Amino acid sequence: MARLTASDPANANWQRDLYVANFKVGDAEMAKRNFPAALAAYQAALAITERLTQSDASNSGWQFDLGVSHEKIGDVQMAQGDLAGALKSYMAKRDIISGLATAHPSNVDWQRDVFVSDIKVGDVQVARGNPSVALQSYQASLAVMQHLAQSDAGNAGWQRDLSASYERIGNAQATQDAFDAALVSYQACLAIRERLAQSDAANAGWQHDLALSYRNVGNAYLQLKQDAKAREAFTAGQAIMLRLTAEHPDWPEWQQDLALFNKQIAAMKD
Repeated sequence: MARLTASDPANANWQRDLYVANFKVGDAEMAKRNFPAALAAYQAALAITERLTQSDASNSGWQFDLGVSHEKIGDVQMAQGDLAGALKSYMAKRDIISGLATAHPSNVDWQRDVFVSDIKVGDVQVARGNPSVALQSYQASLAVMQHLAQSDAGNAGWQRDLSASYERIGNAQATQDAFDAALVSYQACLAIRERLAQSDAANAGWQHDLALSYRNVGNAYLQLKQDAKAREAFTAGQAIMLRLTAEHPDWPEWQQDLALFNKQIAAMKD
């Protein structure tokens, strides 16, 4: 592909094919945690999309490709601990996708991508020790998902995304010792996850999400000195994890979650 594009650099279709090839190489290297190689591939993809968008700024598909390239580079930088670089990359993606979503309000995929960008920007700010700044990004993500979830209440994926916004808002509030506000956010998250878990009892992922929400609610109650309510929440989460670990005994992460619930409940009995 590289030889073809070199022979005819004006062929935009071939240029984009080369972008896709670099993109896939980056994904493969990222899966192997070979971060330098992944970064090089994504940067090559970015260079191509920069040339394409400069040649035709009205091509929204190429603009989207450009944004995704920035995001992928940000993912590598985040994995490498380059928080300043990741923030710059995620902000570049956010600016591009926000413009596309504004110009194309009926494109729900791009609307959701604004949510993803806000979440990633917030996560970087948390990692940088800026929970108040992160909270602004998470609240922006919440506004996007509230709009989408209200437009299609039956979309379970969007409901789960909405719960993720509430959860991150709660985490940021808890980090700032605003436990009353955090509890409200965690309870909003819990309510959504209860509905999802009830709608599909066989979905182990949603059951696990629900258990983690009970933990968040329990921790908030602990900080607010409401031990009885904290124990009730922890016990509910423990019950879910007992079922999940019995059904999936080969999943060590869930065994660890169960152990943490056991530890929290045991500590409250002391």
